[in-house]
Amino acid sequence: MKQKIALLIACMLMLSALAGCTTGEKKTAAEPVATAIPAWTGKDVFETITGLDPEMTVMSAEGVSIPLALYCYWQVYNASLMEYRVYTYAEDHPEFKSVMGTDGYLNWEAPFGDSDTLRAYLNRQTDETARLYMAVEAVAAENGLTLDENDQKTLEEERQELVKSLGGEEAFANYIAQMGLSRANYDRISAYSLWLDKLAALAASKGSPLYIGVEDLNEYGLFTDHIYLSKVDLSSYKELSKETVAAKKQKAEELARQIAAAQDPEAAFAALADEASEDPYRADNPEGYIFAPGTMNAVYEAAAQALSPGQVSAVVEGETGFYIILRKDLKKRLNDDAEQLSSLRDECLKDRLVARSKAMDVTAAPEIEKLDVVTIYPAFVELMRGQN
Repeated sequence: MKQKIALLIACMLMLSALAGCTTGEKKTAAEPVATAIPAWTGKDVFETITGLDPEMTVMSAEGVSIPLALYCYWQVYNASLMEYRVYTYAEDHPEFKSVMGTDGYLNWEAPFGDSDTLRAYLNRQTDETARLYMAVEAVAAENGLTLDENDQKTLEEERQELVKSLGGEEAFANYIAQMGLSRANYDRISAYSLWLDKLAALAASKGSPLYIGVEDLNEYGLFTDHIYLSKVDLSSYKELSKETVAAKKQKAEELARQIAAAQDPEAAFAALADEASEDPYRADNPEGYIFAPGTMNAVYEAAAQALSPGQVSAVVEGETGFYIILRKDLKKRLNDDAEQLSSLRDECLKDRLVARSKAMDVTAAPEIEKLDVVTIYPAFVELMRGQN
């Protein structure tokens, strides 16, 4: 659960390096900024860009509000992270390569994921980020959670580490200001991981309204093992020849027949998996995989869900290979493995918080319509470039 906040805080350290610098060449925006961006004179970055009060509330629900500057920060964060992924992974991932702009910037109007455009995807990501923060804070308040003296001490120690790495308090103040973060918004983001830790503790406490027990997790997650025969080269991820793929499918079907005919299908599965599976992660996961819904490919997950513990599937064809799936007893495994229990409980809590965030009745200010990623992010890049 801490990874999300760690990544967000790390973004503050890398953002100026990412913004507009992914190709190593001076670039122009894919779409020109609509209005001239004045030089940053020390006032709030997003006030400079938008001309709006950075503290004005742009989203609110259930007693929690999001100010304009924090909303814009998340727009910049999501766009910069996407830009980093595109220019880092595009060579091997066509979905990223398709949104590279011809001039080195992102192509905002290219289709991406399940959205009509990358622009729509990133704007939705910002909305979802804001909603999740609101949901976490609202649920924490509902359950009477507060940040005590030890929590404040932890946050200050973490802040001092950043202050030291930057060279002092003045450098810290300037740095978060250039990220468009007031001290209050910086502290609010920093506290997010502590709220998650406190909610996770409640989820692990019997009698708590947030308690998530083994029975809940048995309904939520899946525990499987599989034999995998790949349709792609596992070093380059390039497609294998049609003849090779056909041979792999034939082999998978023969393995499935052997398992089905065995007196002890689970024992036969285990022996053949050790011998024939091409899963590169099998050595690290000899007992199989425990996973939350939506984290495996849909075809695999649907096939596994249709099985009862102890049952073995026929051959299942996925995008990159063929699977023979054994569903295992998740309840027993969780009772025997406290670490796996805690990990899956965290995933379940996260999904419940996401569901809560989607269900929140959010009031949005009219000004939020002006906060489009294609306006905010290129303007931010140009403004920061002028400071370097």
